[in-house]
Amino acid sequence: MARRTRRRNKQGGNGSILIIKAFVTLFVLLVMIGSFLLFAAWWFFERKAANTKQPDSIHDFDHTNEEISAINQQSSRLDRVYSRLDQIEVEGRSLTRRQDGMFNERSKKGKQFNQEINSLSPEADRLEQSLADLEALPVKRLNEWAFYASMHLSLRKASLGYVLSFIIFAWLQPKWVLELSNTMQNLSLLDFYAAYPIAYGASVGALFISAIVLGVSFFLTKEKKIQELANSEHKEVVEEQRSFENEQREDNTVSVESFVNSLSELPHTTLKEIVDEFGINADRRSKATIIDAIRSAEFEVIQNIYLKLN
Repeated sequence: MARRTRRRNKQGGNGSILIIKAFVTLFVLLVMIGSFLLFAAWWFFERKAANTKQPDSIHDFDHTNEEISAINQQSSRLDRVYSRLDQIEVEGRSLTRRQDGMFNERSKKGKQFNQEINSLSPEADRLEQSLADLEALPVKRLNEWAFYASMHLSLRKASLGYVLSFIIFAWLQPKWVLELSNTMQNLSLLDFYAAYPIAYGASVGALFISAIVLGVSFFLTKEKKIQELANSEHKEVVEEQRSFENEQREDNTVSVESFVNSLSELPHTTLKEIVDEFGINADRRSKATIIDAIRSAEFEVIQNIYLKLN
């Protein structure tokens, strides 16, 4: 009896050990697959980024003319549906209703209104969803671009972090890496790294660090990409505004110069009266010196002279 009990305990212990070894083996396989997928994903997103066009402005993701036309059509149809539903509510005020809010179908009108409501309500829901999807297209395209633009940079950093971490762990051989490697090697059903057992712990640590680098880098890079695109748009607007202001100044300068030159047609006495009235210091012995003095005056003074003469 005692022998049979010991035999059962031994068999139960062997079964538990086998389950643990199977679990550890699966974990090792997952780490190996995860390491492979990290570099495979990096290669894929690098190629994807190379074939993705870099937007010049955040407005590159705006609605196209076809989408704007579709939005207008959907909005018009939705307005007509809601207008008819509102009209039914007004026309059916005198009709009795059921507990579910629909009209009582004992009357012909009530039955007709219920049929229209049952037809128009799903149509309104469908149009609202379709309209929401169309309106969300710019944000969807922006987020999709930001995802690919950020992921390839993040995977690049994560892959580099994996390689560096693996090399550091394998070179320095920290205590926890050695203990983890020995444990995984002893419990694994298949000895994947028999010639280099330190790779067990080093690969786990490297994959863990690369996952952290990937997550943090992706979060920060995605926000940065969107912000950079928004800032570039703001910069373009500011530059256009400055260019417009410079053009206006040039136009004003040309206009002022033309006006001052036209003063030479005025009599000498009139020019004297102008400089006296507006307090311009000038040598009044000749028209040329008076005009030069007016040309050197403040813009507001010249503008007032222009208003006086016109």
